[in-house]
Amino acid sequence: MVFSLLLLLCGGSVDNDYELVTVVVITRHGDRTQITRSLGPSYGENEEISNYWKTVLPSNSTLIKMASMVLSETKLNDITNNQMLGHLLYQGWDHIHWPYGQLTQLGSLQLQRVGKELSKKYKTWLLQSDTIYCRTSNFCRTIQSLLSLLMGFYDGDNNNPIKTIYARRRVDETIFPYADGPCYRMGERRAYLIASGYNNASSTYEFAKDLESKFKRVLGFRDKITWWNWLNIMEVLICYEVHKIQLPEGITKDDVLSVKRYVEWMWSNLYRDRDLVRLALGRFIYELVDDMSLSINFPIHQHRNQTVHESKQGVNTTRLTSYSRNININRSTKMLIYSAHDATLVPILKVLGYPSDEWPEYGAYITIEISKSKRNEKHYAKVLYNQEEFVVPGCASVWCPVETVFQLLEYYSISPGEYKIECRNNENNVTSAAS
Repeated sequence: MVFSLLLLLCGGSVDNDYELVTVVVITRHGDRTQITRSLGPSYGENEEISNYWKTVLPSNSTLIKMASMVLSETKLNDITNNQMLGHLLYQGWDHIHWPYGQLTQLGSLQLQRVGKELSKKYKTWLLQSDTIYCRTSNFCRTIQSLLSLLMGFYDGDNNNPIKTIYARRRVDETIFPYADGPCYRMGERRAYLIASGYNNASSTYEFAKDLESKFKRVLGFRDKITWWNWLNIMEVLICYEVHKIQLPEGITKDDVLSVKRYVEWMWSNLYRDRDLVRLALGRFIYELVDDMSLSINFPIHQHRNQTVHESKQGVNTTRLTSYSRNININRSTKMLIYSAHDATLVPILKVLGYPSDEWPEYGAYITIEISKSKRNEKHYAKVLYNQEEFVVPGCASVWCPVETVFQLLEYYSISPGEYKIECRNNENNVTSAAS
């Protein structure tokens, strides 16, 4: 999807020895309603809770402000009813599941806060001729989160020039695992790692067996609670906790924290594995390095120019157009913003060596600042998570030669062609994959 936007901004700087060149931001969407409709066999879909979720979605006034970030005043005035507004802002793949998995008013406010933080730090640095590249997964919650971020960045000013937001067809999506369909080898590798993790769980987390026994009893599971079950249980319980919905009888707040820690442990172990990272998110990492290198004119990936499809959507029309993916990024592109998911941030944080397994909260974001040294004219990168600087593996300090960061990311990347070959290779058994 493309919403056309250009940016009109001015002036700025970073640390005294470095001149800021490009800023990359990867965000998790804001607070949302539950995705999974039931907690378990004994707790099916609840009509009362479903109706509650409808009451916490972004207000009409918020939706109009979102729309103002991507529409001219004339086109905005053409929106005469809620149906037209909904068609613009609820056209992601997941709109058919409404109200499940949708951004809430709280979620919009969280991303507006992120936008304000970015604006305070970078807005005066941007020049009138500079542009911002915006990309989102094609989910209502990530689209609206990105628009909310822009609301915060512009402080609600709907007179800003038109900008461009991209979202892909599902068959071309890479920004989260399994987006374009199953990959046999990824599933095989994940199953192996999960089985290994379960075997070690009792020694790592002494409460693991007791936790599973309790949740099987309370939620009605007969068989083993799978990693996917735990993930679904966690996301629903967190939604309940944030919105003060009564927990199922027998489940306490301490239990919710235990489930969260258990899932954090499982996922952090999964994404310490290079093979799984490459298959789950390697294509996006491949594109990310490509995008960053183009924005600073760094000689890497210039031979890689994949053709993908992105949908151009307006209020009343939707069409697909083919283009060379990187044609919209060049040295005038000073910010690259990606609106994504926890399944995007967790692997990237592992790759970049963030020293905590804590689950990314709603509105969490990674920032990569690329600057040019005033002393030697070379490019350096600094990585932050929620504005906290940390040292990337292989780097002596928070300011790291950009080629070192690119090489680290490249180690976990995979080209679209390589991905197709590996995912079709069903003959590699789990033992060989683990060796």
